[in-house]
Order: sequence, then structure tokens, then C-alpha cells
Amino acid sequence: MDRKMNPVTVFTFREHQQFSEEEKSTLQSLEITLQGKPENGEPPKYLGIDENNASYYIGASWLTADHAVAVLPKRIDSDDDKIATDFIAMYLEVLQCAPTAAEYFSKCYDIYFTQPPIECEVLNEQLTPLLIFHFIFYVQIILKKGLKKHYVMREENLQSKVRGRILMQKNLEKNIFTKRLDRTFCKFQEYTVDIPENRLLKKALLFSARYFNTYSGLSSHESFKTIKTTMQEMISAFHLVSDTIEIYEIKNLKRNKMFKEYSEAIRLAKMVLQRFDFSIANAQLCKRTVPPFWIDMSRLYEVYVYTQLEKAYPGQIGFQVSGYQSTALDFIHKSAGVILDTKYKTRYQNSNKDMLDDIRQLSGYARDEKILANFDPAIRDIMRPCVIIYPVIQSGETVASFSNDICDVLNDEHKISGFKNFYKISVELPKKTDI
Repeated sequence: MDRKMNPVTVFTFREHQQFSEEEKSTLQSLEITLQGKPENGEPPKYLGIDENNASYYIGASWLTADHAVAVLPKRIDSDDDKIATDFIAMYLEVLQCAPTAAEYFSKCYDIYFTQPPIECEVLNEQLTPLLIFHFIFYVQIILKKGLKKHYVMREENLQSKVRGRILMQKNLEKNIFTKRLDRTFCKFQEYTVDIPENRLLKKALLFSARYFNTYSGLSSHESFKTIKTTMQEMISAFHLVSDTIEIYEIKNLKRNKMFKEYSEAIRLAKMVLQRFDFSIANAQLCKRTVPPFWIDMSRLYEVYVYTQLEKAYPGQIGFQVSGYQSTALDFIHKSAGVILDTKYKTRYQNSNKDMLDDIRQLSGYARDEKILANFDPAIRDIMRPCVIIYPVIQSGETVASFSNDICDVLNDEHKISGFKNFYKISVELPKKTDI
């Protein structure tokens, strides 16, 4: 069905929002199967919504040929309905402070450029900065190591010298017949940074800089000037690289497993250019629409918490620690022997109700020999403290402050009653006023 010929209805919900009876009826009338949250890390279908409520995925998705759904971030302060999650602050924290978390960040979102865009301007503020910051992070790593060089073939009309081999036909046409006897038209190999991969990165950097120059959403952040300065410094580092590259060349660039950062930067650079439809002039137009995409807020919160823990306890935090039978624990504090796991469940701020399954899960982690092997042998056989970390959305709640000693937060104030050595603490999401 041609969406251009049919008006599109976009259902807009908030993260975790419960549907009204009218909304439930309308969704049922579409005759689609709403599967809810996916299992085993699979991509969410229809943003993970079910018949009753939205999930913890935000983004936009097509439901039918002429119906789409957009899930916006939830409000994080019930006393002020204009206070929402500050995604820019989260992205910057994750991508600038914790390289390990930045690699995991790729699993937090996906974008489907092959599908038609959906009109939802407000979601652009979540999607485009996320993509650009992720891209910038990997370019920074590349520049620290140095731009990659390759041998490339050049054809050039050289003056008073010969390189490689002379192209006789072109030399005759351009030099001999025109009496330019001081020149020779040659074809030669040159070892240079001006290779297609670097051209792609430079082009995507220029697109990103243009977007930031027109995007006012960053102006409220203290790091805004630093970001713009960093962008210009990065572009300057590509001064020997051309930004001329054809779309067919971009599509033909392959990822190289030997150059991990380059492979990821190239993938993200392609996505940045696709975001603007390969034209800087489209930067303003693209603000009104977004390609179908999803952001897994539970995973984003997970890596955000990791940056907070790593800043408080540098070098002591294990992230995504492998356990028995392909399980993985969010965090451990190595020297203190503490088991920590994030649960993106805001209801935990008011009570311990329905925590039993999570407590059982952490109990299993605390007895997992593969996980315990990360601790000093002297403490492996002692009952390890277990901590559930959850997001705070209610103003006035006591928020955990990680001190130099993590055991300082394992006190009666945070203890889960009825369970020995079990605690819950909240890590606050950054806030902004959402007009």
C-alpha cells in the first residue's frame, strides 16, 4: 500500500504507559499480533508493546501500511510533568567516560533505514544525537591511533618528474600536442591517508558538525562548547583527506575484522549519512521525521550506571561478567566482592513488592562459580552482598551516592527486609525540562 496516497495515523505513547480501553480497541482492530517484550535479546517487534501497555523501548515503528506507533520517554518526576530524561547527558556520559560501555552501547539501539520514515519530530532529539555521539567516539579512538594509510592508484600530470609509468595516450593529448614538454602524465601508487574509508569518515564528520550547528538542544549542556571544539579539531585532523566520495563507493566499503574501531566507525558513518539522506541540505528536513528505530532503555540505563560505578571505583568494576550456562551479571566490585545488577523497574522506589524473582536471580549469581572466580579466593566462600540498582523518578527520594568504599552504601537504609545481605539502591537519571 502506498503510504504517500494514504494518511498515516501515528499512535503516540509514553514508555510503560497503560493503554485506555479505546486505545486497546483501536490496536485490536489492526489485526496484528502484539508480542510484548522480546526474549533472548531479540529485536523488539512493534517496540515491544502488548495489548495493555507500552514497554521500556522508545522509538518509532510501523504497525501496518498506514499506522505507526511512537513511544516517547517517560516523565521522571511526578510532581512536574515537564521533567523528562536528559538523553544527551546520558549519551555523553556513556560514550566519553567508559570505552567498555561504549562497545556495549551498540546493543542498546537499532535503526531501520530501509523502511519509510515516520513523522515524529520529538524523537529526533533522542535518535540523531545518539547516532552522532556514538560515531564521534569511535573517530576519536581512530585519531588517537592514527589514520589508516593504503596504497592507492593516482593519475596525475607531473611537472619535471616521472613517477610510476607514463600513460602514453594521455601524455600525447595533454602535453606533447599542446607543447607542454615540461610535464609528463603518469600513473603511480601513493601511500596516503586519502583513502575511501577516511573520506567516508570525514564526510560523516562534516554532516555531524552541520547538524550540531543547527541543533539548539545541546545549548543547555555545559559540554556543548567542548563538543563543537572537539568536532572542529577532529575535522582538522582530516586535512589531508578529501570529503569527495560517491554513494556507490560508500555502499561498497566493507568492514574489516582486523580494524575493529574502523569497522564500527564506518558502519556508524554510513548510518549518519543515511540519516540525512546523503545530503547536508536535508539536515533540517530530517528533524521532522525519523526512520523506524528502537532504543532499549533498560540497557541504556545499565551502561549509564556502569559509568557511575566506574568513576567511583576506577578499575574495580567488572561489566557483563560471564556466568554459568551463558548467563551474564551486570556488575561486580572485584575487591569488595559485591554482586550488583540493574533492574529498570521504577516501582521499586516505593516498595519491595514483586522483587522475589530478582532476588532469586541475584542469589544464583552469588553462587555461580564462574562469577565468583573473579574475586579473591579468601572471600569466595563467604556470602556475598547483593545489590539491586533501579532508576529513581520521584523527586525527594534518597539517591545513592557512591563513596570511596562501596560498603558505605550497604547499610540498613538500603537493606531489603527479610533477606540477608540484600540491598537496593537508586541511581538517578539525568533530568531536563521537556517543553
